[in-house]
Amino acid sequence: MSAISAENAEQFDERRATELMNEKASLEQRLSQITDVMQKRQNAKSRLDEIYGILDGLKNHPMKFDDQILRQILECVIIESKERIKVVFTGGLEVEQPLY
Repeated sequence: MSAISAENAEQFDERRATELMNEKASLEQRLSQITDVMQKRQNAKSRLDEIYGILDGLKNHPMKFDDQILRQILECVIIESKERIKVVFTGGLEVEQPLY
């Protein structure tokens, strides 16, 4: 575009320039999408690395069941049938779970 002058204006192909500008915009959009995907993958990898580090640290620390915490967050468990139960947490959240 910047090379266009009065001497070579008749050689300028506007249709071709429009095609090239559209192609450039399309490629820039694809590059942006690829960059976003790569960033999301990097974030996921970083998060997984963090989780693996935590799990590694927990290997030597046995987990202990604490029924006090369970009693604080659990309101009740309702047996609906032989195949299904409903767990009601404090605050009203209800989760139905099939039994296998």
